[in-house]
Amino acid sequence: MNTLDVYINAISKSISAIDTENFYKEIADNLESATHYESAAVIAYPRNDTPRVLYHDLSPEQVDSTIEVYLKGGYLLDPFYRLLENDNSDGLHILNDIAPEDFYNSEYYKAYYGKSELTDEAGILVTIDENMSIIISLGVRNKSAVPSGLSFELLRMYFPIFKNLCLKHAEITGPFQDTSYEETMIGSKISEAFNAFGSSVLSAREKEILQLMLKGFSSKEIGTLLGISSDTVKVHRKHIHQKLEVNTHAELFSLFLSAISLIDKDSEGDPLTLYHLKV
Repeated sequence: MNTLDVYINAISKSISAIDTENFYKEIADNLESATHYESAAVIAYPRNDTPRVLYHDLSPEQVDSTIEVYLKGGYLLDPFYRLLENDNSDGLHILNDIAPEDFYNSEYYKAYYGKSELTDEAGILVTIDENMSIIISLGVRNKSAVPSGLSFELLRMYFPIFKNLCLKHAEITGPFQDTSYEETMIGSKISEAFNAFGSSVLSAREKEILQLMLKGFSSKEIGTLLGISSDTVKVHRKHIHQKLEVNTHAELFSLFLSAISLIDKDSEGDPLTLYHLKV
């Protein structure tokens, strides 16, 4: 069976799975079978709430080391999640194309990608409606299994079909098949907390730089984005470490996750305040 036939077969199987509890599993399995990708996860992003895992084929060890970090606030630093905040982001995106320059040295990358053993990732972004988007994440863990350019082009070519399958499934079943789901608005609180992180001790400029640091932007990239020199950024980074009483980026990342994990629906202001009250 040639590559084109494999894709057509994958689409046919996915159509048959619409309005079944195995729909996202079938979509993920069929996309894997048509490419060199070895693992998949389908994650929903409701507006004003935290991400919700609809399907994954990760091992229990990989779930413990990655999904936990992701759902507790790590997703705010993810390059694919950032795309959801932009207009017209639907489509196929490759991690190498969207990651900031220093992303692969970031603590988030080490905590999420490093522990999951991912060496490459593609994300298929689908906007369901104004209140929810999903990302179908396809990953490679075997360094010798490199997805081909043909796989990328076919994924892009067939994206409109897979998008319409997801839209039709969501139209029939609703946003989630789990009817016990209730919107908690905690996601918006976590986003607010991220924007406020460090605000009790940092200047507005330092807070701005801190957010970009956590997302994996280099000093050069931060300088370009903010219209300042990279040397000025480095001075700000030093002051940020001093004011937050951390010595390394690893300690900074750990502090961020610890503070964000304390957020609930009634939280207000800088999450560091909650963290310092607890410790």
